[in-house]
Parts: sequence; structure tokens; C-alpha cells
Amino acid sequence: MKRPTSLPGEIRKIFEKVPDLYLILSPDLIILTASDLYLAAISTDREKIVGRNFLELIADNFTQSKTKAFLYLKASFQQVLSTKKPHRMVQQHYQLSMVQQADSDKEDKYWQLINTPVLDEQSEILYIIHKVEDSIDQQKGIEEIIRSHQTIQLILESSNAGMGRWNLQTGTAHWDEKGKAIIGFAREAEARTAQGWLERIHPADREKVIAHAQHCITEAKDFRMEYRVVHDSGEVHHILNTGYFQKDLKGHPSISNGMVQDITHLRQAEQALKESRDLLQAVFDALITHIAVFSSVRNETGEIIDFTYRLANPGLEKFAARNLVGSRYGELYPGARTSGILDKLKKVVETGHSVDFEQFYEGEGIRGWFCIQAVKLGDGLVVSMEDITRRKKAEEEKIINYQILRQAEEVARMGSWESDSTTGQLRWSEGMYRLFGMQSGLEVSPETYLDYVVEDDLPIAEKLVKILRGKPKPFEEYLRIKVKDKILALKIKAGPVKNGPGKSNTMLGVDLDITAIREAEVQVRESQELLQAVFDVSPIGILVGRAVRNQNQQIVDFEFLLVNQQAHHQGNQENIVEKQFLQQYPNLKTDGLFDDYINVVEIGKPLNREIRYFFAGQDKWFSVSAVKLYDGLIITSQDITRRKHLEEEYIQFRLKGQQQLLHAILVAQEEERRRISESLHNGVGQILYATKLNLERVAQLVPQQNEAAQQALQTTEKLLIEAIEQTRKVSHELVPVLLKDFGLVAALDDLCRKYEGVSLHIHCQVEGLFGRLVPYLELGFYRICQELINNLVKHSQATQARILLQKKDNQLLLEVEDNGKGITNTGEKKDGMGLAVIKDRVELLNGSFFITRPSTGIGTLVRIMVPVQLE
Repeated sequence: MKRPTSLPGEIRKIFEKVPDLYLILSPDLIILTASDLYLAAISTDREKIVGRNFLELIADNFTQSKTKAFLYLKASFQQVLSTKKPHRMVQQHYQLSMVQQADSDKEDKYWQLINTPVLDEQSEILYIIHKVEDSIDQQKGIEEIIRSHQTIQLILESSNAGMGRWNLQTGTAHWDEKGKAIIGFAREAEARTAQGWLERIHPADREKVIAHAQHCITEAKDFRMEYRVVHDSGEVHHILNTGYFQKDLKGHPSISNGMVQDITHLRQAEQALKESRDLLQAVFDALITHIAVFSSVRNETGEIIDFTYRLANPGLEKFAARNLVGSRYGELYPGARTSGILDKLKKVVETGHSVDFEQFYEGEGIRGWFCIQAVKLGDGLVVSMEDITRRKKAEEEKIINYQILRQAEEVARMGSWESDSTTGQLRWSEGMYRLFGMQSGLEVSPETYLDYVVEDDLPIAEKLVKILRGKPKPFEEYLRIKVKDKILALKIKAGPVKNGPGKSNTMLGVDLDITAIREAEVQVRESQELLQAVFDVSPIGILVGRAVRNQNQQIVDFEFLLVNQQAHHQGNQENIVEKQFLQQYPNLKTDGLFDDYINVVEIGKPLNREIRYFFAGQDKWFSVSAVKLYDGLIITSQDITRRKHLEEEYIQFRLKGQQQLLHAILVAQEEERRRISESLHNGVGQILYATKLNLERVAQLVPQQNEAAQQALQTTEKLLIEAIEQTRKVSHELVPVLLKDFGLVAALDDLCRKYEGVSLHIHCQVEGLFGRLVPYLELGFYRICQELINNLVKHSQATQARILLQKKDNQLLLEVEDNGKGITNTGEKKDGMGLAVIKDRVELLNGSFFITRPSTGIGTLVRIMVPVQLE
């Protein structure tokens, strides 16, 4: 017969905690373990009886070892060993001495004993389970079970947790009400099967949960897993599920006992911190201020000899035109040593005192003034640099990293207690002593709370003591205590326990450490305040928006989440946080900027553009940039209205200068033309005319009979007449008197008539020009027309020509079209002097010049456009 000397750990744990009186014996009646209630019934410790022979233990503690009760007990064991079947004894009266109290009185016990064999696979007795049924102790045990159940229920309620039980063999399940609510069961039948639990698990987590559960069953391991469940309302909750497996007598898992805890609020707090940290990083990357984090480089004696870049924002690396991380500051910028910058930074690390100074720097292709600020960070420093040579303003704040909340444990940092209002006695669990940092077993009272409470929460602690000392009633409070220089935040929940009909003198309570949750709330709030502070000191408008989508997941608007003061000022708004873009700026839809924002979110392509925006009676220009941030975007905007106005003023200044230059050139040209015209008319013309008169007198002196001489004189006279006509014509063309007296329209009409001949018909047409133009513009157009008609007559071989002068809006159009031979080899042959002169005049008039073939494909079309300016 096998004689085991110990039990498997799982079986031993189960039997020791069962709410009844049990012994487990080996086949030779050696005690292997005892339940806690059995030990309490005979007032002994487990170590004093385990390993002893049970009958010898009973004999030592009975008044007479040969009483009927003892003999019946011995006979029962003999029957079990021989028949291998359970045997129930009738109730016996035992007079038992307490094992730990040798000199004490005997205690009467009325016990009914049941001995049950446990057989192995070969039907051999492996163990004997000895159960004791005591009518008095049974009633006490029931009360203890109720009290334990109420304590567990308070723990579960305080920690937002529930219990579940799953029979692996039948597939049935049982959940308490809290567990059903946490999982989201809507129907009772759904909660009765393991399949119902699996269907509540989020589809994305289901396979992972099934695999983990199967692994734990196969390996017979305690399980702990986190997954999501979906309630009928569509809400998704994060669940922490822990538990263990009960094993059958063969050591195989048969029942799963577990606890589920809703940790959604912790996951939300972690997500809030992550988003806040990512948002701060995005702001850091968007800053135009140059920021770097350095670590010290020390020699063998510990002296700082240089700094290494640990972090550099994109603005700084763009300024340096290289990747700085890992490089040494002094090696990249030797001038930092000679200028004293490196010594000032070293002093920051050595003394811990921050610096803020302006420094002129010249070297490594850099020349300018910089504002440098530095603060110590560990064995290094954080440095911000602003180029004040160009008066660039940038925000400057250190980026602070935040610690992520630790994952909450299922029952860690929690304790339970029981208070009796009649005696004033307070009993703590081990968890309570751990919370308060006290040695286990020390005497405590309701007033213990007063010894640990922080001063501000003293009224709450006094209220708690009053309740514990008075009539029990349910309560829930939040209290802060100071334990070893650390402030803990506790959630205290308690309720009365009925000891009998209408009686309630006992209270059960739970203290839950919620310090981590409170710290998370403070960190989130401080993170938001810090982010807003960083935003508000920026000279550039910064807005953070979240996409607003319709049922088809299309973006229909954006909601403002964070807006700095500069953005409010630029938009002339008071407070637009939690409002929507299009409600505040409807013009975003019409000018296309809203569609650009949508593309930033949907495609992820950053946006950079300049936009003119009209709102609140104002006309402003902005430089707008946007980058994607989760399902939204971060926008920076800078008012560039002043720059745009300066650019416009510069353009107008250039136009005015060009006009003045043109006017001066034209005046100089016309003055020269007038002088030449006068010289031709009064000088050359008079000389030619005098020569003609002298020639006529010579003709009179030459005899008529001399035909050859007479013929030569006539020819010479014709040439003189032609020279006089040409001189008069050139003189008139050089100074167009008709243009000066009657304007461009009349002068142009006269010009067309002068050049029109038998073989060429010129049609002149003027539209929309009713007044006089400024003199230099009329003169310029007249000269252009004059040159174009000269070219047409000399080179085109045309029979028809059309000249159109048209004023439309603020533009003056001149078109000259003919049906001549047209232009050839325009790409290979340079323009003649005539065309070059025309192009120069058009350019001086700030106009445009085009020469091409007409739509008919025959001849040439010249089109000139010039801004018009009336007199």
C-alpha cells in the first residue's frame, strides 16, 4: 500500500481554506493536513498535529482512551480500510482537551464523523478524508462564511471587480452581479456559458484570449490577462481577468475561479498622458526656436571638456544643415571656445545656475547675434538659441517627459477591516497593515486614522471615527494619509453586517489605495496647463483641431481642442476651444483652405501656403502651416500682412520709377527729335531752298542751245525739290504737331492716311478711348505705331492692313495685322532694329509684346498690351 507523506500543493490549499472541519490522513492514519476550522475547533496549530498518528492524537486528548467514542472511531477506520468505501458514524460525545492548553478544562464536543477513502487508478487507498460535523460549530461556520462573503463583496465593489466560475467539463459558468455588469451580459442565459463570455470579448482580442486560456489549462497555471469587451450599448471596456484552476483528484484542471476588474479609467488616463506627451513632442518639433539637449563630456579628472548633442529639434538641425545628435558641440563650433560660450555652459552644469545672455558669433560660416539660454539637466543642460540678428521671435520652453502610470494590480494596495461598535474593537487584514506601513498584529482602533490623516482631511477622519464608534451605516469617503513621508489617497467604503434579526453592530470595510489614479489626474492636468502655457508664449498662432466626421466617416469640420492666445488675437475671437472651424471662419470653405486641411489629415501631407483672408472688416495675409496629429492636425499661422504691404509698396515704387524713367527717356528723345527737326527745317531746308534759287539763276545764264547743260540743270533741280520735300517730311515726322494738339486718335488716323497708297489699304479702328492719355503714353504708342507701319510698308508686301487701338478696363491693346508674306525663321534670325526698338519701348511702358501669325495663317499679327493711365 502506498503511503504518501505529503499532498499536492493545490489540494492542500483547497482543503486548508474550506469552510468546514477536515483532516486528510494517509492510509496508516498519519495527519497530512487540516482545515483552518478544524485547527480552530481544537485550538491548535497545524505544525503541532501534521505528521502525527491521528488515533494517538485523539488518545492523548481523551479522558479515557478506551471510551466508546474512541473505539467507534477506530472501528470506522478499520471498516474504511477493508471495504474501501465511505463510513458515516453516528453523533458521538467527545470530551476533548485543548492541544495548546494542557492544564485547561475539558471541552464537550458533539461530533458526527465521516471517513471517506480516496482511491488511485489501481483502486488502492491514497488518502482518507476525515470530516467532522459539529452542530454548534456548523452554525458559527455559516456566520463566518456570510461574513467572509460580505467582506469579499465589499472588496469587489470598492475595486470595481466581480467574480466568475467556469466548469471546464460541462462548459457552464456562473457570475456574480458585479461580474455580469462588468462583462456586459444582457441576458441571464448568456452569462451561464463560457461561450456567452467569449462572444462578449472584442473580436480583435478573442483569439488571443482563447489561446492564453488554453495554454493555462494545458499547463495548469494561474491566469492573468487583459482584454476588451463590448456592451450592447456599443461601449468598449478594458478588463483585467485573473484567477486560478481547481484540479480534480487526478490533478487535472476542472474548475476555473476568477475575478474581473474594469480598468477602463486607467487605460484612458494612460492614453491621455500618451496623447499629451505626443502633442508636446509635436509642438517641440514645430518650434522655430533652436533647442538642444547636451550631455557633458568629461576627462579622466572629471573636468568638463565639451558637450555632446543628445537631442536637437528640426529647426536647429536645419540651421546647422546636418544631423547633430551624437556630435560634439566644441568640435563643430570651435568659436564657442574662443568666444567664451562653452565656458558659460560648463558653469551652468557645475553651479546649477541657469544663464541668459546675448553673444555675437562669427565663424564656421555664421555671423550674427544670438540670444542663448541654458539650464542644467542632470549631468548636462538644455540650451535654446534665438537668432536676434533677424529679430526672429520663437517660443522657448523645455520639453518635460512624464512618467506613465503603473498598471493597477487586481487587489494590490488594498486592505479590509471589521469593526464592532459595541466593543469598539477594530480588526485589520494584512493588507491594511501594509497600507499604513505598520507591523502586522499591532493593536489598532478607529482613532488610528487620526494618527495618519493629513491635516486638511482631519474632518473626514473624525467623521469616520464617529461612524465606527456609533450605529453602523453605509458610507463611502476619500481620505489622505501620510505614511513614511509619502501621501496616500484612500477610497474607503463600508457597510453594516447583520448579526441576527434586526441587529447590526458590526461593519465591514475596505480601504483602496487610489494614489496612482489621483497622481495620473494631476499629471494630465499639469500636462494640459504646461502645454497651454507653451502655446500662449508663442508669437505664432497655434491651433490643435480634431476631425469631425459624419456617418460615412467623411470629415465635415474640425473642432478646436487647443488654441493659444496669439491665435485668438489673430482671429479676433474670445474663446473658440470646443467650437468648430467653419462656424468661426466660414470663408475657409470658399478659399480652399478647408480642403487643404482635409488632405493633411487624410493623406498626411504637410501644408505650407500663404492666404489672404477677409473677416470682421479686416483684410489680412497669413502664412499657414499644418501637419497631421492623430485624427486631426496642428496648425501654425503667422500674420504676414505687413510684409505683403511692403512688397506691394515696393512693386508700386518700381512701377513708378519705371514710369518716371520712361517719361525721362521719351522727353529726352522728343527733345532731340525737336532739335533735329528744327535743324532740318531751318538749316538744311533753307540751304537746299537757297541752292534751288541759285540753280534757277544759273539756268537763266546757260544758253538754251546747250541742251546737255539744260538737261543736267533740270535733273539737278528735280533732285533739289525731292530733297526739300524729304527734309520737310522728316522734320514733320520728328515732331508730330497733330499728336500734341489733338491726341493719339487723330494722330493715328493721320498716320494711316499718310502711309496708305495705291497698292496698300490701311483700316484704322479705335475703341473705348474717349479721353486723352498721359503725354508720355500717347507719344510712346504713336512711335510704336509709326515704326510698325514703316515695317509693314517696307517689308510685308501686304495689300490689306488693320490697326486696332482698344481700351479695356485698365489695359490698352494695340493690334496690327496684315495679309503680307508673314514672318519666317523666327527661331533662327534675330529681330531687326525696328522690332528691337518696339520691344524696348513696350518694356519701358511695362507692357507685353507678341508677334505671331493670324488665325487665317496668312500675314503677321502684332499684339501689344500696356497698362493705361488717363491724363
